[in-house]
Amino acid sequence: MRSHYPDWAPIFVVGCPRSGTTLVGECVAAFNDVESVGESLFIRYLWRLITDLHLGINDKTTIVPYADEKFRPNLTEAVGRLCDDLYEGLRKQNTKHIVDHTPWNGACLPLLARMYPNCKIVHVVRNPIAVSKSLTQSFHNGREWAQGDSLYHAKLWNKMVQRIDDDIATLNVSSTKIYYEDICLKPIETLNGIAVQLNLNWNDSALLKTEVLYASSLSSEEQPEEYLTKRRKEVHRDVEKWPLNMDKETRDSFSNLTQAIALRNGYIIDPKM
Repeated sequence: MRSHYPDWAPIFVVGCPRSGTTLVGECVAAFNDVESVGESLFIRYLWRLITDLHLGINDKTTIVPYADEKFRPNLTEAVGRLCDDLYEGLRKQNTKHIVDHTPWNGACLPLLARMYPNCKIVHVVRNPIAVSKSLTQSFHNGREWAQGDSLYHAKLWNKMVQRIDDDIATLNVSSTKIYYEDICLKPIETLNGIAVQLNLNWNDSALLKTEVLYASSLSSEEQPEEYLTKRRKEVHRDVEKWPLNMDKETRDSFSNLTQAIALRNGYIIDPKM
């Protein structure tokens, strides 16, 4: 454990990329005495650097398992103080909590918990089919980090969701798990659940952030509330439509890769649907 901690406590919103971590992070940042620092990314790079130096790994696509021996007390102290300083540079307010919604931080939760034992974790999960479609769209929009085919997306989703669940089960930190579909369909109940679980103070402005999800394609002829109602009807908690261009073989493989963990989280992944 570190000998010194900052006055603020971090809230890490994690999950597979394109699962809604940005939306949830902005909602949580609207609670009282909480400030967003966006997606920091530097913790992931520090994790990568340390594991590379320890194991001599040059394969940047490998997610290296956490091991205590890599992070001896002096190293944890040094990395923690560096992260403190980097976060301080991002802060604009003197709040009790900061929110970092970098989804990739889910790959290094043991390090986060060791540096910040007072941290809080929000694990955001979304239907893997929807995640894959969103990753594909992001890549087409010029985000190179979202590259990969549907089966790569399935493996990424499987690995991230399972790993985060496994790590949270062994860490002594305050945490909660929510589903992207729930924050779309029942935002008040879902956001209030986060506030209660993590002992945060509710602010009604958190609800305004959920409307940003739909605002970009609102036509001038539609009233905001009518449009929100229409779009929310397109969100289903358990079932997601397959991409029209995905063939049966790919759907079968995608289902085989994700079905077990998807069912555990209430999602139906049926290649015939």
